[in-house]
Amino acid sequence: MFGLGTTELLIIAFILVLIFGLGKLPHAAKQLGLGVKNFQDSVRGKDEEQASIEDKSADRATRDAAVTSDERVDTKA
Repeated sequence: MFGLGTTELLIIAFILVLIFGLGKLPHAAKQLGLGVKNFQDSVRGKDEEQASIEDKSADRATRDAAVTSDERVDTKA
């Protein structure tokens, strides 16, 4: 794994415990995991899917407004 041996991994773990403490280490790991997940989702295009959904909603709102204005014209005639 990236050329890191057991000794190096233990040293890194010890430094992390010193920096964050035992109480905050799980919280820090969770936040790191969420950050990685968000990054992967954005790379895969989940943001594009959300934008597509928003575009469809905007198109639907535009069509509804057009229908409403057409109905107004029909009622006046």
